Amino acid sequence: MSSRRSAQPELFLTWIEHQRTRNLASRLQLSLIELTTTRQGLRRYVELLPRTLRTLWTNHPRVLIVQTPSQVLAVLAVLLRPIIGYRLILDAHNEAVEPYLHRTRLVRALTHWLIRQADRVIVSNRQLAEIVQRQRGHPLILPDALPTPPEVTRFHLREARTVAVISTYAGDEPIMEIMEAARLIGPNTHFFVTGNDAKCPESVRQRIPDNVVLTGFLSEVDYWSLLASCDVIVDLSTMDNCLVCGAYEAVALGKPLLLSNNAASVELFSSFAEFTDNTSADIAASIIRLQSESNDFAQTAAMRRDIFETNWRRQADELKKYIMNNTTTEKYSGIA
Repeated sequence: MSSRRSAQPELFLTWIEHQRTRNLASRLQLSLIELTTTRQGLRRYVELLPRTLRTLWTNHPRVLIVQTPSQVLAVLAVLLRPIIGYRLILDAHNEAVEPYLHRTRLVRALTHWLIRQADRVIVSNRQLAEIVQRQRGHPLILPDALPTPPEVTRFHLREARTVAVISTYAGDEPIMEIMEAARLIGPNTHFFVTGNDAKCPESVRQRIPDNVVLTGFLSEVDYWSLLASCDVIVDLSTMDNCLVCGAYEAVALGKPLLLSNNAASVELFSSFAEFTDNTSADIAASIIRLQSESNDFAQTAAMRRDIFETNWRRQADELKKYIMNNTTTEKYSGIA
């Protein structure tokens, strides 16, 4: 192990820009380096691998946290650990714990190997922590921190009732069912679906009802302005134990929220959301209930948000304690 002094004793390194990563680094007062590129495929790795090597050698961290996916970045961090001598923590998103979109045998084997190699694996919920433990890893639980919305301008939407649907048109989103739910609710409620609509499947595009607007990609301010202007926020996923970013955004704004009925979401957001089984009929019924309860929800939103923040700080303190511990022999005794 090198005795060279660390330029950044605790370093958070990622190959993509992500809200969770930025919030965690800011709230935990960690140095964050985002190495990104517009290149795709093999050329992406040709650029990012040497940049990562230079970054790690220059900073020589005592503790390194990497976001995974990317699995390639995580593998590189494992291979360089005995050379540079850091403790390695993976901030593992769902796909890096239990692959859902990429379920090949190779990806699953690599995922489980990385879990075992890391000194700690940060996950967002208890359900994922149990999976990490079954793979002989050492989990720490920390949900996303609540984001701080920017200064927004509320849109003057002429529609009587409005719903913001947070989407990236990913494979785990029941986007067709949302379209059918909008059709069932009818023209008095307008749906605004965010995300790059070039990714909207043609089969969905052909069935968009008249009360649905695809907003296309929005700037950060416009995105938050839309969420703040709508009556209800919807963010759905068919992935098990997935805590979607839109849930935290809705809590931060104090907005009525509809989430998919998975165990992790119910456990963390039961005070903030309605839950659906992702069928079009149930999505429609849930949105109608949220619309009718919006006034009661607004009266208690701030109190519930404070409780969420208190619980988050307690869990963040556990992670911070581990990061700042100068020894490498401390063993994690169980799920936080």
